[in-house]
Amino acid sequence: MAIKLYLAGPLGFSEVGRLFHFEKFVPALQQRGFELLDPWLLNDTPELQQALALTDLNAQRKALAELNHDIGRINAEAIDACDWIIANLDGVDVDSSTAAEIGYGFAKGKKIFGYR
Repeated sequence: MAIKLYLAGPLGFSEVGRLFHFEKFVPALQQRGFELLDPWLLNDTPELQQALALTDLNAQRKALAELNHDIGRINAEAIDACDWIIANLDGVDVDSSTAAEIGYGFAKGKKIFGYR
C-alpha cells in the first residue's frame, strides 16, 4: 500500500512554481511509488476556474471568498487522509497557508517533512 503524501506549498501561485511542481516534483514522487494528495489538483474545480475567469475584480473577489470554505474543507479532508505531509518551506517566511497546513497536520499527528 502506497504512502499517501499531502503536498503543502505555494508553488501553484506562479508559473515557474507550477512548472517545477507539475513537471519535476510530482513526477519524482510518483516514480517513487507515493500516492499524492495535491491541493492544486484537488481544488481545480469548474467553480474555481469560473471565478478566476471573472474580469470584474469585485465579482472575482466575492466568488473566491465564497469558495474559500470549500477549499479549506477539501484540504482538511486530504490532510486527514494522508500519511505524511511534505511541505515547501522556500521564501523569506513560510507561506501562511503552508504554515496552517503544517499546523493542522501536526495537530492530527501526521509526519511532516519540510524542504527548501
